[in-house]
Amino acid sequence: MTNRYKNIFWLLFSLLLPLMILVLAEAGLRWGGYGIDLDHLFLTTPDGKYLYMNKEISKRYFTASQATTGNIEFFKKKKDANTIRMFVLGESAALGFPYPNNISFQRMLKYELQKNNPSKNIEIINLSLTAINSYTFYDFGKELAKYKPDAILIYGGHNEYYGALGVGSTNTFGNNPAIVRMIIRLRQTRLVQLLEQTTRSFKGNSINKESDNLMKYVVKNQLIKYQCPLFHKGIDQFGCNMQTLMFLFNEENIPVFWSTVGTNLKDQYPFRSILSEKTDSTFYREQLQAARLSIDKGEITTADSILTLLYNQDPANADCSYLLGKVKLALGEKKQAYSYFNDAKQKDGLRFRAPDEINEMIGRLAGTFKNIHKVDAETAFKAESSDHIP
Repeated sequence: MTNRYKNIFWLLFSLLLPLMILVLAEAGLRWGGYGIDLDHLFLTTPDGKYLYMNKEISKRYFTASQATTGNIEFFKKKKDANTIRMFVLGESAALGFPYPNNISFQRMLKYELQKNNPSKNIEIINLSLTAINSYTFYDFGKELAKYKPDAILIYGGHNEYYGALGVGSTNTFGNNPAIVRMIIRLRQTRLVQLLEQTTRSFKGNSINKESDNLMKYVVKNQLIKYQCPLFHKGIDQFGCNMQTLMFLFNEENIPVFWSTVGTNLKDQYPFRSILSEKTDSTFYREQLQAARLSIDKGEITTADSILTLLYNQDPANADCSYLLGKVKLALGEKKQAYSYFNDAKQKDGLRFRAPDEINEMIGRLAGTFKNIHKVDAETAFKAESSDHIP
C-alpha cells in the first residue's frame, strides 16, 4: 500500500472511529436494557392483536420532569374491513382537559358516527397531549399512514409559543424546525437519554405536576409583544410544521378535517398588558383604574371617553382594548365590542390564546391541498355565543 493510500485509510479511520464508538455505545445501552422506548408511537399488547399509544412518547419533546401523558386507547393492529379509523391530533382542548375522558369531543363524535353507521366499527384514537404544539403534530402525523387511517382530525394552535419546543418555551432548541426535528430524533437514542439523565441528576426537579399546571413551567420568553420578531417566528414555526405535514397527508391521500381554534374573548381578561416605551405608565394606569371605577358605577359614557383617549394614545395596551370591549357591549355596539375584545386577545403579551394569524394559516393551507377540509369552529363558536362574542 502506497503512502498516499495509507494516509487516506487512516484519515477515514480517524473520522469513522468516533461514529463507530457511538454506534457501539448505543447498541450496548439498548442491549443492557437502559432507557425507554421512544422509537415507537404505538406499542403492541402481549397477545399481539392490539396497539396503544406509548405512554412515554412525550419524552421525545419534554424533559422527563415535564413529560405528560395522554389517553391509552386500544385499536386492532390489523384493521378490519368494516372499520372506520380516525386519529386526533391536538393539545389539551382536544384531549378534553380538564373534563372527564368520556365527554371529550371524540367520544361525542364516535357516538354520532356509530349511531348513523351501525354496521361499522368506529375507531377514533385521540393522540392529543397537554402543552404540545405543531412539532408534536408533525412528529406523530408522519407515522400515521402505515396504520391505514380513514381520516385525521386536527384541533390545535393555542400552544404554539409556549408548548414543548416552541419559540417561547423553556424547553426549546432554537427557531429552525429542521434542527428541532433532528433533536427530537436524537432524543430517541439511549445515549442522549443517558446524557439528559446525568444532567438532571445535577439540576434536580422542582415541578409538582400533580398540583400545578404544566404550562406555567414551559414559559421562557414570557412576554411576546404583538408583531415582534418572536411573534412572527411562532407563526412561521406553525406554518412550516403544518405545511410539511399536510404535504405528507396529501401524498398518502388521507382526508384531513382541520379545525380553526376558538378563543374566549368576552370573559378572559388579558393575562399581561404591555405599554409602549414612550407612554407615561403611571398616568396611563391611573386612567385605566378610573375607567374601571366608572364601569363599576355604571358610568359607561365616562368610561368610554377615558378609554378612547387612552387607546388613541397607546393602542398596544391589551387592558384598554378589553375594557373598551366591555363598554361598547354595554352601549349595545356589538360589532365594535367584538373588535375590541379580539384586539385585546391579539395584544395580550402572554400568548396562551392563539392569535388570528394561526387560524389564517389554517385557512390558507386548507385551501392549498385538495384532501384538507377546513372545519370552522371559530365561526361556529361565535355564532352560538350570546351577542356573537365567544
